[in-house]
This record gives sequence, structure tokens and C-alpha cells, in this order.
Amino acid sequence: NVTMPKFNSFRSHRHQHPPPVLDDAEDQTFEQLLSEAFAIMENRYAAMDKDGAGMIFFRALEVQLALHGFNDHDTLQKVFEKVDRDKSGFLDFSEWLCLMFLWAGTGDYENILESPRDCKVVEKAFQTLEKMWQDYDANHSRKFSYGELENFLSEQLPAIHKKSQGIIDTVFTEAERNAGKEMSFPR
Repeated sequence: NVTMPKFNSFRSHRHQHPPPVLDDAEDQTFEQLLSEAFAIMENRYAAMDKDGAGMIFFRALEVQLALHGFNDHDTLQKVFEKVDRDKSGFLDFSEWLCLMFLWAGTGDYENILESPRDCKVVEKAFQTLEKMWQDYDANHSRKFSYGELENFLSEQLPAIHKKSQGIIDTVFTEAERNAGKEMSFPR
């Protein structure tokens, strides 16, 4: 398996940016849906990262979730430890995105996000992403080869595809491509 590199948001976490409001989620393209969901998650991360240091510690997350009705310490600890890939004890933005993706199987987005609409947008984005990943996974291994990832990005996220080539080449070095390495889907 290939490990995804860490990345930071394209925007500063010190300022919240309103997500683009698209009238009907059904009329959105996949790219628009992901963009809106990303903005929602970025804004929530910024709100929880009160000092703008790019870190959300377990206890701060636990308190915020308790305020929204989630009080299962052990379950939260397991998910937190799973996404805290570098074992730093805090979540950077890329780890936060992983937590958000996995949250659908753990709790309810209403435990994290501020509005029912935000919950709906993020949930729909991740459901759509999961379905598309499955569609592009030719051998149904829950892993992407370099070619499968390239096809997915070029066909579904063309604006991002060209800009992400450096990340793709980091994830899949030429030696790893030649050795048949694959990238696992989050689970």
C-alpha cells in the first residue's frame, strides 16, 4: 500500500470562507459538490482550530462533539487514532479530512457540522466519491492502481487533475508504478 502525503488546505485556516451556495445539490457537478463540501469541512476545521495553528487535539474534538450529542469516548478515540497517521496526538487538515470521510460509519455529521444542509452536502459528497471510486476500481480490490487513479481524476476532476500531477507522482513513484503498487481506499 502507498501512503498519501500530508497536505495543507489551499486557504489559510485563520479566516473562515463561506462555502459556495449552490441552489440544488441535485444539479451540481461532482466537482462543484466536492468543492462545496471541502469548503464546509475547511470552515469547520478553522472554527475548531481556534488559534490557527493547524492542529485539533483529541480533547478539543471530544468536547466539541459532546456539545453536539456525541459522547462515545472509546469510539472517538479509535477513529482519532486511525486517522492520526503520524501519531502526533492532533489532527492536521489532511487527517481531519480522513476523519470526516470515516465519520459516516462512526457517528452522524450533525455531531460535527453546524447545519443540516452542511451535513447533507458533506454526506452526499462522500457517498458520491465512494461510488465513483468503486466504479473506477476495475478489479474491485478497494485499491487504485496508478492508471485507475489517473482515469478517475482525468474524467471526474479534470480541473484538479493537471494541478495534482505532482501529488500523484509522489504517491506513485515510477518504481512503485512498475512494481504494481496500489493505493487503498480509506475505510
